[in-house]
Amino acid sequence: MNRRSHQEETDAFVSFSRALELFKPLNKNAFNYRVRKKEIATKEDESGKTLYGVQSVIAMRNSLLKRLSRIDKQPEVITDWLQPTDIPASLALDQTVYHEMYLAEAEVYMAWRRKNPYISMAAFDARDRRTCYAYIGLIPLPESVILDVLTGKRDEKEITPDEILTYDQPGEYCVLANSAVVHPDYPELISKVIDAIGEYWLKQYPEKRIKRIYAQTVSEDGRIMAQKLYLGPLYVLQDQELIKIEDAYVLDLDGVAASRIIRRFQEKLRAKATYPSK
Repeated sequence: MNRRSHQEETDAFVSFSRALELFKPLNKNAFNYRVRKKEIATKEDESGKTLYGVQSVIAMRNSLLKRLSRIDKQPEVITDWLQPTDIPASLALDQTVYHEMYLAEAEVYMAWRRKNPYISMAAFDARDRRTCYAYIGLIPLPESVILDVLTGKRDEKEITPDEILTYDQPGEYCVLANSAVVHPDYPELISKVIDAIGEYWLKQYPEKRIKRIYAQTVSEDGRIMAQKLYLGPLYVLQDQELIKIEDAYVLDLDGVAASRIIRRFQEKLRAKATYPSK
């Protein structure tokens, strides 16, 4: 095939059967799912029959195969709460992701962790805990403090250890997701960290539970987490008008979740409430 005919084919729209051939070795179910998500370009011909864009079919196939390859090569990890001795590992991950270490912030977070050690869940190399691949920070705070941070009235680093809540008392807690960092070679590991946080809160239920998760996304990893959890935009009332806060999100765990991860977590909570362990 010459260069011109190849260009014409990649710019073309083809039938369902031809699109499936181009999508191999991935199957029809995966193809239809990506079409429903509008990740594969479609159009109708004169008779109303759906055609599929060759270029987008091939691009989606290659992207999914690359993702599967990464999953196959994922390191073996353990998940655990970040301890003070793990700070060098988390700073090294920050250096990998952001090309700098946030030493000032680390000192603030260490003071918070002395008040409540259940703040940051991380994924570590199973053979060497000095290697951290991902972590998520969830800071339990009075809801008024969280809203002050998200609306710009206060800087996050101004939060004092006295304002950090512990999980000593039964009841509902609001948390601020202030960090989500994952090694660029292993983005899927963020899901393992989310699952580990869910398992911790499943053990606390029903005596203790998270009511709302707030987040402010300032990085690509944060946006990925917001997308995974389907966090909704945050609106606040100002001068009798609802104002959307830029890059701020909220998830009410009492509501119907769009995220599969959160739905699964809610189902486990309901099952535990119905059939409590003896």
